[in-house]
Amino acid sequence: MATDRRIAAARRGVRDGAWEEVQPQSAEYADPERIASGRSELAQAHAMIARMPDRMREAFTLFRFEERPQRDIAEQMGITVSAVEKLLRRAYQFLQENRDAEGADRTCRRRPDSGRSGDE
Repeated sequence: MATDRRIAAARRGVRDGAWEEVQPQSAEYADPERIASGRSELAQAHAMIARMPDRMREAFTLFRFEERPQRDIAEQMGITVSAVEKLLRRAYQFLQENRDAEGADRTCRRRPDSGRSGDE
């Protein structure tokens, strides 16, 4: 009986340790600032997707949000799988270029405030 209790305690310790490892740490919880920042980034992403050409946006949304296979997207849109791949490649490139452009705009807007030094 003592051996069974020792084995059970050891298993319980391993189980509890594994559980604690997968629990989020306090730094991982969203605070109001992170929530607001995330909502702002999501709104920007939606705005960028809305600016895509229609067919590109359709292929991208079906693939990324509805998780449809490229073959199904091709059949629905009446194009080849290769054409779907090209649309998706262009969509990712579009998002990357626009994200980089918006990041540069934000940096330029912040530069006058944060870039001041004592030599002005």
